[in-house]
Amino acid sequence: MRVKNSTEWNTDQLRAIFSRCLAEIRKTEDHWSLGKMSILVKGFRGNYIGGYASYNSNRICLKIPKEHPTNRNRACEAWMDFSQEIASTFIHEAGHCILGKRRKHHNGKTIEPAYEKWIMDTFGNDKFPVEKRQSETKDKKDIVSGRYELAMANLKKASTRLKRAKTIHDKWNRKVRYYEKKMAAKGARS
Repeated sequence: MRVKNSTEWNTDQLRAIFSRCLAEIRKTEDHWSLGKMSILVKGFRGNYIGGYASYNSNRICLKIPKEHPTNRNRACEAWMDFSQEIASTFIHEAGHCILGKRRKHHNGKTIEPAYEKWIMDTFGNDKFPVEKRQSETKDKKDIVSGRYELAMANLKKASTRLKRAKTIHDKWNRKVRYYEKKMAAKGARS
């Protein structure tokens, strides 16, 4: 499973939720795409977790809000923790990948209601916390000194190129003078 995370949420914590969900889905569902899932996690301005996945594919995109959702506008998910809502949405989108339009053994519905009790028992903000990544503070370099060092290095390279060009110019200048003398000597003899 490959997870590409473009949000501020911790990728390892999200991967743990996705892996746990896939392990549970593999127990009941059998599909070729379960082994090589590609998950893209995007930021979202809304206050709920959404996503999309194509039928019979192995790609899922989840849209997770930038902050923990507080005012949910979906009544069915108002009682869920953040990690439970992520798991529910992931299972829903995985259902699109696995079942596509054929939902015969789920009574024509999506698959996450079949996993609802399992989600409530397994996930929670205390069991699977989802936190923002720790931002690594980089030491700010002095820009001027960095550019000065780069200019010095480039000047050294340019000086070397100039020296080579002068050497080549002198070499061909010597050869031209040599052959001019030869031609002048040859013309004097004739």
